[in-house]
Amino acid sequence: MTDLRLGFDPLFQWWIILAVALSAFVFFLVLELRRKQTLLISRIVALVFVFIAVVAFVLRPSFKTEKMSAILLTPGFTKITVDSVLRLEPQLRILKWRDAAYPHAETLSSLQSLSNETLSTSLVKVFLITLSI
Repeated sequence: MTDLRLGFDPLFQWWIILAVALSAFVFFLVLELRRKQTLLISRIVALVFVFIAVVAFVLRPSFKTEKMSAILLTPGFTKITVDSVLRLEPQLRILKWRDAAYPHAETLSSLQSLSNETLSTSLVKVFLITLSI
């Protein structure tokens, strides 16, 4: 699920970004105003776009997403490995495929059901735990 609010993860503190960006903008604006060339308005508009792009790059805007992870158990998995993963991340949802047996695991009727309902938007990473031969 995507939250509609925009968040920022800036590289530096916001006041440092604002001070440096505004200082640079004013400096380059003065340089553009001193030039004796045509298309002054176009150059100023281009400068504004560059300013916005640099500030957006440094502020790193993002949308917050709520992710749900799951373990997909396939036939031949080892219970010890699943228990270890669940000890590290107890919020994981447990899904089992075909003959895999594990207590409190949801049975997956087909792989197509991974794209149905809530799993289509919330299943971000799937751990395949199988027995390697």
